[in-house]
Amino acid sequence: MKIKNNIENSIGINEFSKLFGADPIELHQTCGQLINELNFSYSICSKEESEKINRDITLQFSSFDFSISGPDRKVDWQTGWKENLNEFIASDFNLESLLPRYLNKEPRPFRFNGNYIIAESSTFEHDFMSVIRNWIFKKYLADSKNIYEFGCGASQNLAFLANLFNDKKYFGLDWVESSKDIIELISAHHGWDITGYKFDFYNPNPEINILPNSGVFTLCALEQIGDKYKLFVDYLLEQKPGICIHIEPINELYDKNSKFDNIALKFHLSRNYLNNYLSYLNQLESENKINILKIKKVNFGNFYHDGYSIVIWEANTND
Repeated sequence: MKIKNNIENSIGINEFSKLFGADPIELHQTCGQLINELNFSYSICSKEESEKINRDITLQFSSFDFSISGPDRKVDWQTGWKENLNEFIASDFNLESLLPRYLNKEPRPFRFNGNYIIAESSTFEHDFMSVIRNWIFKKYLADSKNIYEFGCGASQNLAFLANLFNDKKYFGLDWVESSKDIIELISAHHGWDITGYKFDFYNPNPEINILPNSGVFTLCALEQIGDKYKLFVDYLLEQKPGICIHIEPINELYDKNSKFDNIALKFHLSRNYLNNYLSYLNQLESENKINILKIKKVNFGNFYHDGYSIVIWEANTND
């Protein structure tokens, strides 16, 4: 689709602070240089262009053009991370080769603050991820001695973290062998204290213990298990890490009175993405089992949905 780049804008500190629910001064201190170095220029799609995007997505719904998340896709993820593993080896262990292939590398529309936009940069989504990771990790994980990523995939987030804090222990957990293989090579060739484990959200292994003074996070990983998250939450409640961070699509945060949000919600449900997880966490908080520290819908996403909303909680250690 050809988009006329007729309205030029850029996401800066103030816009990012609103997206994240962050203090602008604090965000400038942690991410200001990074934001200034990256290209967040974009053009807003016209009404006609936006309507065409909606029609195109609706046609995909009617043709059942989306794969369904769930345990049946384990082979797909093994294949995908194996591709990253092979590329990592072929690149002489260049960390940039760990970037997932599904990230947009072409000028197709993104969702941003209720509009479809076209980014000037081909790395717009990856750059956005760099900013949100930089802010979240520095603000919420700086004091954790041990950091665990569940659903770590190609481990690009752990590598990003280790570049920020090289004095911590890192643990990457995923349900496929190729992910664990990547972690072993990262450890061997980059010198970080990072360990990989096989871990299945659908059947958590209670013998994998989370060390004291630890932080846990998921990033676009928990989305894959639909409504089958209770066993994983039970595991976390038993382990009681210091903090649990999720950067995920959260269906309850969409505005059901908005056509723009409703098309994303329809996509979310059609893919069997994370369903009513926030409601479950709210229930646990009402039972005094957890404390929810932050909930923020981040109004940015790819062509189809907003995938980077923030939910942060801690287990109630007095329970």
